[in-house]
Amino acid sequence: MSDRTRIGVGVAVVLVAIVLFAVLHGGGSSTSGSGETLNGKPVGGTPTIRLVGGKPVGGVQDLQIGSGGRLRLRVTSDIAGQVHVHGYDYLRPITAGGNVVFDFPAKLQGAFEIELHHGGGEDTIADLKVVPD
Repeated sequence: MSDRTRIGVGVAVVLVAIVLFAVLHGGGSSTSGSGETLNGKPVGGTPTIRLVGGKPVGGVQDLQIGSGGRLRLRVTSDIAGQVHVHGYDYLRPITAGGNVVFDFPAKLQGAFEIELHHGGGEDTIADLKVVPD
């Protein structure tokens, strides 16, 4: 077998391996690698939930992400309190007019509430669903 033939066969084997890898792993996707959605729409970057008077603008938000993905979320508020991601037990203080950012791996599957704890009580701001990937 000539050197040219060997190189041609080697290149063909590499190309076949690349194509198989892409097909078996779903190829490259233009959406967020985490599969994160907010109210049923794919999100890229960091989605923001804006709170006014302790309540989310537009109502309680629906977040969904595939297990093992990376959840990114920003919360802004006009009142002070603490944002609590149940199940994961992340609790972060937020100042009036401030914001807080969450960025963590979604390792626990299930449904979890995200609440704002404040002087007037608790308000659910989002329902988080972590689904099998």
